[in-house]
Amino acid sequence: MKILVVAVGTRGDVQPMAVLAQALLARGHDVTLAASPDQGQAVGAMGVPFLACGRDVTAWVAGLNVSMTSLWASLRELRTHFETDIKAQLPVLVDAARGCDVVVGAALTPWVETLGELTGAQTAYVYYAPGLLRSRRHTPIGIPVQGLPGPINLLLHTLGLRFIDRVLVPLLTEPRAAFGLPPASHFTGVVADDSLLCWDEALADTPDDLVPWLRSHGHDSRLHQVGSLQPAPGFIDDDTAAFVAAGPTVYVGFGSMPQQHFEALLTMVQQAALAAGVQAVLLGGPRRHEGPVLVLPQVDHGALFPRLVAVAHHGGAGTTAAAARAGVPQIVVPHFVDQPFWARCTQQRGLTAAVIHRQHLNAGRLGRAFIRARDDMELQKRARAMQVTLAATDPVGAAVDVVEALGARGRRGHLSR
Repeated sequence: MKILVVAVGTRGDVQPMAVLAQALLARGHDVTLAASPDQGQAVGAMGVPFLACGRDVTAWVAGLNVSMTSLWASLRELRTHFETDIKAQLPVLVDAARGCDVVVGAALTPWVETLGELTGAQTAYVYYAPGLLRSRRHTPIGIPVQGLPGPINLLLHTLGLRFIDRVLVPLLTEPRAAFGLPPASHFTGVVADDSLLCWDEALADTPDDLVPWLRSHGHDSRLHQVGSLQPAPGFIDDDTAAFVAAGPTVYVGFGSMPQQHFEALLTMVQQAALAAGVQAVLLGGPRRHEGPVLVLPQVDHGALFPRLVAVAHHGGAGTTAAAARAGVPQIVVPHFVDQPFWARCTQQRGLTAAVIHRQHLNAGRLGRAFIRARDDMELQKRARAMQVTLAATDPVGAAVDVVEALGARGRRGHLSR
């Protein structure tokens, strides 16, 4: 089959799709991954054919104010992004999708159904967190407060979707008209009927009210629960391995979240590590050794995490799943978007030594969390039990099976150029 995989976003958005593309290539399919130009090197290193699409998302995120946690502020920022990016994305993606059997989209490319309408490809959209879908069970992404009553959750989702329908959907009207397509009446009309739910149910329950809502909008919705798409563990270099082996070591890294004051963060981690009597690997700068802290620009999570006593991270969907698969206690430092949701999930399952919002992070709180993660035997036992549970699943294989089944349906009718 010829398959186009699309994931415009940060590395956390793109890497799972690169893992999927890699597995599809191994099954003998013709696969291209279209993503933000800043992700080309990482995707290429995985042996996946790459197509640059849209603007540099890493640079965009680096300029955001991480304290921007409200749903409305997030939607306004998304509108600004889409106003610029949709015009850059769609022509490239339409040409790339021609002749494809399947198009799979994720992250900041929710209009894969438009590509299917134009080219005849079967389509699917990937969700990394339940908060992207309307449910009484959880708040929408962008809302930092979790655990609200069901009616309030539904109200917040309704308001957010109304904003999207009135502000973001019209941005698709012009390009759809240019291709001869009717305007979309609501946001769910441009998202594919088939959805891959790429989170582990052991970490986050899948709500039971998703399909009724989607079908109320005229969708013949099919939800495919597959799990978090994680790369196979790689390796760490000998120097890093020797550092970790020298004593109890923790990891501190916030993924693609902007850290405008990295030196202050380094000082904080040094103080916390010294107070807790541990070493730390800190992600985010050129390689250097500063007291008890080893700074690294990048590291393989699957190879490093199982060697540690704690993983302190931002609560991104991928990093949360990687830490859970490593069987290591977590310290979640949510910034915005879906991260408060994952912080709550890990806390409910007893996998966290602490949840500390980024604005409240300091050496004292971080040091105490290090100590608890190192010394709390019950916490460690729960983390190892989660590792065993997740090891029995095969999310990548399940996702590949879904994509192949989509292609087996055959191409559908489409709009002639």
